Amino acid sequence: MAADSFSFFALADFGVDVYHFIPSMSRHFLQSALAMKLLAESPEIDLRFVTLLGDNAYPMGVIGTEDLTWRGILEDVFQFGYGLKWYAVLGNHDYYNVAPAQVAYTYRHGYLSEEAGRWYMPASWYSEVVEHKGIGICMLALDTEQATGMSQHSEEGNDIFPYFRKQLAWFEREVSRPECQEAHWIVVLGHHPVISVGGHGSAPHMQPFLDVMVAWHVDLFLCGHDHGSQHAEHMGVHVIGAAAVSLSGGRGRVDPRVDFFHGPSPAFAMFTVSREAIQGGFRSGGNASWLFRYRQGSGQREARLRKVPSNAPFV
Repeated sequence: MAADSFSFFALADFGVDVYHFIPSMSRHFLQSALAMKLLAESPEIDLRFVTLLGDNAYPMGVIGTEDLTWRGILEDVFQFGYGLKWYAVLGNHDYYNVAPAQVAYTYRHGYLSEEAGRWYMPASWYSEVVEHKGIGICMLALDTEQATGMSQHSEEGNDIFPYFRKQLAWFEREVSRPECQEAHWIVVLGHHPVISVGGHGSAPHMQPFLDVMVAWHVDLFLCGHDHGSQHAEHMGVHVIGAAAVSLSGGRGRVDPRVDFFHGPSPAFAMFTVSREAIQGGFRSGGNASWLFRYRQGSGQREARLRKVPSNAPFV
């Protein structure tokens, strides 16, 4: 690994309670966790953070910050990355029980607690500029389930649109900030895919968010939900879906934007970031071997700097 680069992992649909749930899914989950641990301990990898892309607790979410499920999906399984932030977002399964408990866990036992744990979800959607080795990443985390309106209702009754509009307005406001536009990279986290050829397919409610990503030159959108590994590129935005478990295994509608990949084993995504490029792809949950690799350059940042006058701290 180059001295002026660092790495991070991405994992979706991972939250299988290994003590009580489907044995095959638990096995896939444990395989990915072990493969990630082996890589994280390699002297060749400078791991800076981990992204957890929703469906963090199968099958029904958690009931609170003291739920024993936390041990089975996080503390007793991921034996690496202590002291680092594990950026998490909510998925649809997380809403089957008490989704706000996953936010509260950040303050009770996670990164912002006295215990200084790893779990980091300070709100159901949030943003942060990450800087390491002079490389800046603007990270924006979405609550794509709340954006659907499937799990939330507004104060006015059953009108879902205030929640949708509120998050979409927040997203455009945050991604357009100079601090975000001037970063080397913009990475968006969510659960539902904006583009997918998996069983669920592209989520229609995500199209306005994709439009914002295109307009403000987002580099990378990381997601899950479709229980497969796939790569798409749409007008400069790379869309990566990675799942720790494969259940559907099938392909849905054909979408020419997707360079479709589906490996025979569970996979997770890994990325190495420098000022010039993001190099990433899918690694096997069985032995950490590369299953698919790609590279994206810094052209989006050049477009952003032409659009917004730059006084960037990451020059």
